[in-house]
Amino acid sequence: MNNQPFKKSFEVADAATIAKLTPEERAAYQESLKHYRDIKNIVDTSKAEGMEKGIMKVAKIMKENGEPEDKIIAYTGLSKEELDAL
Repeated sequence: MNNQPFKKSFEVADAATIAKLTPEERAAYQESLKHYRDIKNIVDTSKAEGMEKGIMKVAKIMKENGEPEDKIIAYTGLSKEELDAL
């Protein structure tokens, strides 16, 4: 739900729920959030690195097949310097 009013409603509801937690429950909740954020960061980083490697691989294949540099740059979003480094 990316609708802003709904997001705000859920944030308020979450805050009210969190306020009712015992100290032990709150600590467990905070720990679960930490694990979630750690895993999300790992997945996001892995995805970004995979995309970058894939783009570089496609650019290298295009370059090896004689595609014009301007076409490779347009299709991959790489800079001329990045393309030259392949």
